[in-house]
Amino acid sequence: MSKKLFLFNSSSKFGSKTYFKNIIHHLPDNDYYVINKNDINLMGQKKNLIISPSGIKKHFFNQLYLPLLVFKLKINSIYTNSMIAIFLSGRKNILSVRNVDPFLNNFKINLKYRFKLIMIKNLFIFSILFAKKIIFVSNFSYNTVSQNIKISKKKKVISYHGVDHVDNNISGKDLDFLFVGKFIHYHNLDFVFSLFNNLDKDFKINYRIVLGDFDIDLKRKFTKKYNLLKNNNILSNLNNNEVINLMKKSKILLFSSSYEACPFTLLEAMKCSCAVLASNAGPNREILSNNGVFYDIDSFDDMYKKTVGLINNRSKVKELGDRNYYNSKKFTWAGTKNNIIDL
Repeated sequence: MSKKLFLFNSSSKFGSKTYFKNIIHHLPDNDYYVINKNDINLMGQKKNLIISPSGIKKHFFNQLYLPLLVFKLKINSIYTNSMIAIFLSGRKNILSVRNVDPFLNNFKINLKYRFKLIMIKNLFIFSILFAKKIIFVSNFSYNTVSQNIKISKKKKVISYHGVDHVDNNISGKDLDFLFVGKFIHYHNLDFVFSLFNNLDKDFKINYRIVLGDFDIDLKRKFTKKYNLLKNNNILSNLNNNEVINLMKKSKILLFSSSYEACPFTLLEAMKCSCAVLASNAGPNREILSNNGVFYDIDSFDDMYKKTVGLINNRSKVKELGDRNYYNSKKFTWAGTKNNIIDL
């Protein structure tokens, strides 16, 4: 019988935790799973658990101990969504690409984070040599990586995230506008805060801004620049269920990201019947298709004009929300699982 080993990056960053806790329930119980100690309670009936150490020990574990264990257990295939993991054994190595940060260099970020991205990029390039298949979570992520590295089409698999972890219980939509993001370089927060300041003056809309911590220096900068501590509409570090509940109450979601490989925020907003105003960057058109309103990411004037146009067109907001809900049904965790298991 074929034996598989799954190694997951279940960090709370970049939606990895959301991915892990949803895909895990669709995978076989009898295969082997490398997990963090804190994730044991998510594993259900999974029997063969291998606990990974944390910190610097984790890297030695991935690069030295795990290849020996793969040989000992006679593993036939390995799946990982951790770009740092390099496997030198196993007949089928399946690499999942969920974060394209290392392949985009046109943002102002601190040197520590830049060094980390360069290291991950180089390790990833080396990993490709040993990957039989590479799973990309959107065509955008494939195109971004392939601009830096030549990837055989025989290795390429496109597998979007599922969104059926969001239930269908949607009641009244009391909020006019919602933004969900982080203090991070690619969420274009100058435009976001300027937009909401203008909307608050011109329309007195009912809105919420949800922000998670990431870059503390960026947080300090924007907190001071836009006097965020006095804005009662800003909510900090909500968990995923709290964000989804806000989406269910919101008519329009603003998605200002310059790039994300396959953003859960976008998928979850669709499932919650939100109309989406999105930048014309990243995979936004790919995922939303013709069911979004897109603005020029480099133009605040276009962003503001498209926002006002959408707010003033209630029937279009309702129509886009309904179409997004219908379109979200094609993004299932069972489909994501099949793209892994069938390789």
